[in-house]
Amino acid sequence: MLSGYLRIAMVLYGLLAPALAYSGESFVDNKLRFSGFISQAIIYTDHNNFFGESEEQINWDYREIGALVTAAPTDNLYFSVQLLARKAGQNSDGSIKVDHAAVSYNFINNYETTLGVHAGRLKSPKGWYNETRDVPFTRPSIFLAQSIYFDRARNTYYFQDGVYLRGEHRFGLDSISWHAGYFQPNVDDDELVDVSPLPGTDDSFGNDSWSAGLVYDHDAGRLRLGLSLEERNIGVEFDDVITFPRIGIPGTDLIFEDVTVTDLLREMHLGNQQIILSFEYNIERWSFVGERSRTVVDIDMSSNPDHVFADQGSLSQSIDSRAYYLQTTYRASEKWDILLRYDVFYMDEGSKDGKDLAADPSFNFMLNPYYSYYAKDWTLGAGWHINQSWLVHFEWHSVRGTAWITAADNPNPDDTVKAWNLYAAQVSYRF
Repeated sequence: MLSGYLRIAMVLYGLLAPALAYSGESFVDNKLRFSGFISQAIIYTDHNNFFGESEEQINWDYREIGALVTAAPTDNLYFSVQLLARKAGQNSDGSIKVDHAAVSYNFINNYETTLGVHAGRLKSPKGWYNETRDVPFTRPSIFLAQSIYFDRARNTYYFQDGVYLRGEHRFGLDSISWHAGYFQPNVDDDELVDVSPLPGTDDSFGNDSWSAGLVYDHDAGRLRLGLSLEERNIGVEFDDVITFPRIGIPGTDLIFEDVTVTDLLREMHLGNQQIILSFEYNIERWSFVGERSRTVVDIDMSSNPDHVFADQGSLSQSIDSRAYYLQTTYRASEKWDILLRYDVFYMDEGSKDGKDLAADPSFNFMLNPYYSYYAKDWTLGAGWHINQSWLVHFEWHSVRGTAWITAADNPNPDDTVKAWNLYAAQVSYRF
């Protein structure tokens, strides 16, 4: 593990050495800055694997190291690039990636009003935490509420290349900020295989998508209200390397034996429409946060014209997912805070217990257990802010359902358990 950190650190240093060699005067006058962080977590679960092999054993596979370079040549122009190496089980291998690379330019920038454009490789600006989700010091806990900030599909559903128009108007201690933009998703094939209704996806790509949002801040952030809207479109072409002894086709009563996906289907389109309502209230020692999400996934598939299935033409199916969480943080002192959260996710609003989905052979062709279609999580956590550079988090999760564990870490659905506990600790350092 240590040698892995050293290799990553050496590569990051090599990539960022030109920035570090920049004159010291530039750091002083805020033209160029370098910062970063490193974290290591340990995870233990009594059942099911999370972020690697954690069932009844201590797992060291969750670690992050990031390096950020920012530059502000003028008061209205701003550049930022962050490299991130993240290891989190089978779906995140720890390789170095461009976490974001963006340029921002403000057409208007004064005390009352800001209006500008933000473009590049970005994190989706939705909800309270998504844009800062990969920095341990900007998260309230080791793991964000998985119902909305789904780590199982973080790259595919939360990252993108695009351009946004962003603005803010301040009046006294209140403000209104907004964004509207166009983007194309950065699709991760491994994640899409893990979460899509059909496995064997090989060539996935982002299509034209859009996002918009509005945030109202009252009394310098004492009360915050947010609305996020997004439509994310993804195209999929299928790979025929997987042969299924028996497969059902979503949205139909058809069952086929000894076929590959491409025997039946040519391509698939996923249209993901999401709305998130966000709330936050802060007083001296307490913060109360809640978010609620509705996500409608429209699935359109075209059949293989060379197969008997071809007379079905185009197939469509829609899944209506719901999620919410309620969270409170108590700041016991300058160094300690305590978090309590209740987090709920339903794969389909019409089958909250998952049993109808599991009983539908055209949907549940992989024979997943009913509890894989929902998750309810009580979280109790504590944060120890040792100083400005060091942070330690502790966490306990009592979970019912397995909707946010990955198939990559849990390849046999029959080995999973509905009721399980997760224990985690994380040490983070920033510079």
